[in-house]
Amino acid sequence: MYGVIESGATAATKKKPARAVPPLAQGKATARVGAQISHPIQNMPAEFVDELDRIDPLTCSRKSLERLYHLAPTSEAKAFIVGILDTRRMMALVTGVSF
Repeated sequence: MYGVIESGATAATKKKPARAVPPLAQGKATARVGAQISHPIQNMPAEFVDELDRIDPLTCSRKSLERLYHLAPTSEAKAFIVGILDTRRMMALVTGVSF
């Protein structure tokens, strides 16, 4: 109907190309049922978490957020802050409000 079927093949016998399984979906089969996903700042030192709560990373200035990035004790905490920075930059682009 929409395409040309090669001679001898019918729509029912025509094979579809195999799709690659995304890397995250591959791990699902071996993941433990009911396993908890931990938050990147769940096991951070109390001083860092207190500072994070004090400045409110969703409303603070860029300078405060970059200072918090440099205070982050682990790469997971730094990645968490980078995610917030990226989100804030994207919101600034969309809304036109400087960040």
